[in-house]
Amino acid sequence: MKKTLYETLGVAADAGTARIQAAYRHQLALLEAQADLSAPARMEAQQLLRVAFSTLSDPVSRHAYDARLAQAAGPTRTGTLVLVPDSEPAAAPLNDAHAEALALRAEALALRAEAMALRAGGTSAPPAEPGLGGLVTSGLLLGLKRFTRAIGLLVLVSVLAFGATRALRGDPAARQAELERQAIERAALTEYQQAHGSRPGSLAEMERLESERRRAEMEARRAEQDREQQERDARRFEEEARQRGREVTAEMQQAEEQARYLEEQERQRRQQEAQSRAEAQRARAEADAQRAERERAQWREVLNR
Repeated sequence: MKKTLYETLGVAADAGTARIQAAYRHQLALLEAQADLSAPARMEAQQLLRVAFSTLSDPVSRHAYDARLAQAAGPTRTGTLVLVPDSEPAAAPLNDAHAEALALRAEALALRAEAMALRAGGTSAPPAEPGLGGLVTSGLLLGLKRFTRAIGLLVLVSVLAFGATRALRGDPAARQAELERQAIERAALTEYQQAHGSRPGSLAEMERLESERRRAEMEARRAEQDREQQERDARRFEEEARQRGREVTAEMQQAEEQARYLEEQERQRRQQEAQSRAEAQRARAEADAQRAERERAQWREVLNR
């Protein structure tokens, strides 16, 4: 059974645009990590991812694709067109992955044509009274939709028929590999141009540009992380400075209080010493006065005799 574009990116059918973009980058990273994958298989897988991303990231083409999935899941599902050569049917060299890639590319072309037709027709509006202009417009849109679907089917049939015809000719392996390489390269370059707005000259240049883009994203992410780290360091330094200021202020207040306490203790000691000296002086003065009084009393007694 052919995988859907949602299964190719590994996301749910109701995933948002940001989730689809993140899944696309994740799948590309996983693909690059597979070192044992051959170059054609890697390019085929990259092209599948680009087709899925370009289709699901556009709202109009995604809506058309969802409608096609719903129609395919219904009871009126049509059979799959299979091209088989008249002779030696088992010798067709197209494998399942390549056929699926061709089908996805043709389906994506049809979806993009439908999206262009929808954009050209304008946004949907509430139903109005049928008139001649409305009938003509509806007929043109219906015809344009059928025409785009027919183009997609013709592209698929043409690609499969061309691949089968070329594969049945002389040296099929080398010729098919070259055709596949060229087709994958053109499709990959086209997808890159639609995604990024510029078309590289070759796959090597595309891979170089993609590598530079990823390196620039990594550098920007690293610069953002460095900036956030610097901001955190600055906030931590400021907080530590404030904390140290509070500690110094508390230490200074404590030192001032200790100085005032010692000064008060010294003042009280000096006051006590002064009081002690004054009391000693009073006591000596009183003792001297008493001695003098005794001596006068003795002299009076002597004189009275």
